[in-house]
Amino acid sequence: VKSGQIVPLTVPVRSEDAGEELSAIFFLDYGTLNSFPVNQQTISASTFDVSDREISFSWTVVLHDACPGGQQCPSPPQACHTLTLVVAHHSSFESNDATTLIPAKAKTDASLVQWWVNANSPDGAQATLTNCPTPTLPNTP
Repeated sequence: VKSGQIVPLTVPVRSEDAGEELSAIFFLDYGTLNSFPVNQQTISASTFDVSDREISFSWTVVLHDACPGGQQCPSPPQACHTLTLVVAHHSSFESNDATTLIPAKAKTDASLVQWWVNANSPDGAQATLTNCPTPTLPNTP
């Protein structure tokens, strides 16, 4: 992908929600010190019988690395990243941080989908993933 490109993403979801809404959060570099949410959605509660629910998001490729003081700094022009979708019921997230899963609940309630993103690679090297992030945070589901 290239900076500024719009990437449409659609993921089907089936869940028995017992009346509880789902949270769907897209993260860049999930589970690393540079992780941050790029989109957050609430999905209405439903039943497992409903098979046509989807989570959709059009990601405009803007890449950042964490900088001192929690600021976001531009990533290197060429970089490997992960884009991760985390889906779980609202009660599976910390009450004081709606983007942090409760590890004990995440084991049975959360689902993750992860894409590897090769950003701004030179021509001829689009399929080469280098310097990719690795999880650095403990207990990241």
